Amino acid sequence: AAKAAKPAQVADEVPKLVGAGEGFAAAFAKPHSADEAYFSLAKGQRHFEETVQDCLEPVSSEMCFVCEWYPEAWPLESKDRSSTATFLAGLPMQAELELPPAPAKEHILVFADRGGCCKRILEAAPERRVGSITFEERALAELDAEDLKELVTQEKWGLILFGTGLDLPASNSVDDIMPVIDDLSRTWMELVKLVARNKKNCGRLGVLSRDVFTDDPKKHRKAGLRLEAASSLWGMSNTMRIELEEAVHLAYIDIELKPSDECLKRVASELFCQETFGQNTVRILNSGRYIMRQVQCKHYQARTPSFEVPSSGVIAITGGNGSLAQVFGLHLLEMAERKNREHPGLPPVSFTIKLLSRSAVVRDREAQAWAEIVKKAATLNISVDHVKCDVTKAESIERFIAEYTPNITGIIHTAGILQDAMLPGQTWEKFETCLGCKSRACIYLHDSLERHHNPDLG
Repeated sequence: AAKAAKPAQVADEVPKLVGAGEGFAAAFAKPHSADEAYFSLAKGQRHFEETVQDCLEPVSSEMCFVCEWYPEAWPLESKDRSSTATFLAGLPMQAELELPPAPAKEHILVFADRGGCCKRILEAAPERRVGSITFEERALAELDAEDLKELVTQEKWGLILFGTGLDLPASNSVDDIMPVIDDLSRTWMELVKLVARNKKNCGRLGVLSRDVFTDDPKKHRKAGLRLEAASSLWGMSNTMRIELEEAVHLAYIDIELKPSDECLKRVASELFCQETFGQNTVRILNSGRYIMRQVQCKHYQARTPSFEVPSSGVIAITGGNGSLAQVFGLHLLEMAERKNREHPGLPPVSFTIKLLSRSAVVRDREAQAWAEIVKKAATLNISVDHVKCDVTKAESIERFIAEYTPNITGIIHTAGILQDAMLPGQTWEKFETCLGCKSRACIYLHDSLERHHNPDLG
């Protein structure tokens, strides 16, 4: 399909572009404005995805995608909004572009960070863009839905900037991290719902986080778990952009942990460049501007031997009376059986499986799967049992980890609750229920394992 596509033939005739990327040549169809020029790239991407969908079906079981960051050079926004049009006109795709109209000054509402980063960003904004700025500096815990409604509806905002995600929790203790995650998630959800209902009051909605995507071990050692406190904003923003595409013009930008003045100038440019605003998930680091793309994982897979189950120790599976736990329990036993068969000279596998849940009761719909697990475990002389452990409570996880340390050799976190609803009908109570057994439980597990050393835990 790719070889037969005419745009690909055009792309072959165009020299490789630096920054904007080769994809531009295939995506442009002689647009007439800077807005159309950039949006046609998204249209080309959608066309490509639709074209190859049928081709992916036969190999879908062998395909997996990871997110990667690609550098995309883009000019800083100018005071007259001409930089994007000028840049695109200079690319070798013969686009006939018209300069956009001169921008008007905007009223801006900012949910500000304590460190003053948002203020520095707006100070670096292009000339003639900022009219008035209202900084909301109250702690998010002090703002309820009525406070947010009053803020959103009191003015026709050109830009609402949610910058409190730039603040890291005071420490890496769970007591400091959990309230930050809750306040950010609750406020962001309510704010976006309000903007969707009052879309005339908000032209653009920007959200900032600080290095939540970094894989630099030095940064993680220095900042610790609190570096990820704002990471839920990314997943929430993705959902919002899909469900509320017509109602909310949203951009997610992740910035450097310690941004330079030039980095913040680029963030300001990203917020005020209307042609590119919200078209990509963007990372702006001291080293440049990057956009997120999904790519095949085959080039990223570690070339290591196949996974082998541990020969001994305790393997815990959260959500122990759910369907996923039964699937993983049986899979572990089948892997143990294969390991015994392939290594007859070694002692047989003797690990223990603990399935954790609030009730430790097998539900009727899982009874058959559980019976199969018990039968298989008996043939292998492996112990499997249900244990009461409410993973939504830190003290419950702490008791379990302390009891089985230092023998824990694996943890599979399958706990989860579905509280499905479209965003306009979603409530914080439902959201909080989902957070409790999934992300909070994960943080509690991490925190407890930091204190209890289990040397064979991979």
